[in-house]
Amino acid sequence: MLQLDVHGKLAETTAPTEEPVSVADLRQQVSIDHTEDDLWLREMGKAARQLVEQHIERQLLTATYTLTLDAFPDVIELNRPPVQSITSLKYYDTDDTLTTLTENTDFVSDIISEPARLVPVVGTSWPATRIKPNAVTAVFVCGETTADNVSPRAKLAIKMLVSHWYDQRSAGSAVAVNEIALAYRMLLDSLRWRIGI
Repeated sequence: MLQLDVHGKLAETTAPTEEPVSVADLRQQVSIDHTEDDLWLREMGKAARQLVEQHIERQLLTATYTLTLDAFPDVIELNRPPVQSITSLKYYDTDDTLTTLTENTDFVSDIISEPARLVPVVGTSWPATRIKPNAVTAVFVCGETTADNVSPRAKLAIKMLVSHWYDQRSAGSAVAVNEIALAYRMLLDSLRWRIGI
């Protein structure tokens, strides 16, 4: 019988509606008192936030993510802390019918742990799925609810990165992460949830 590895993909499906660092704060960081560069600062602030999130594997502000898996693993890990809530958990059953599982009836969520976890209720197991790619889909909301709740270390890392890019604009050079000061790297490392990386 054909079996698929538990291959998966985690993708942002609804982006945050605000940024953790305001344009005004970025303006102050790069020491300018005009608004001509506000559009640039806004875009670079967003890019810096995304880069920081990628490196620390955390969601800074509220967003919705979709995790697709080829089958149920023993434990479904939602690797984008902090998780606020589970929107849905669906799978294609052996008849290829899309079925929705019910939280606290079919599965239990642990959104306190990092990463958050979904497991079958005690005494049960995950249902059998159709053998096909992307047979299981988990949708969840993650991130801090307000910019005030975002770690000051994450905000500082964003400011440092945007400031570095701003200083490099005139040179027109591509900026690699390893060109950022050691302090930036230390900030990122202090925010990671994975142990030993």
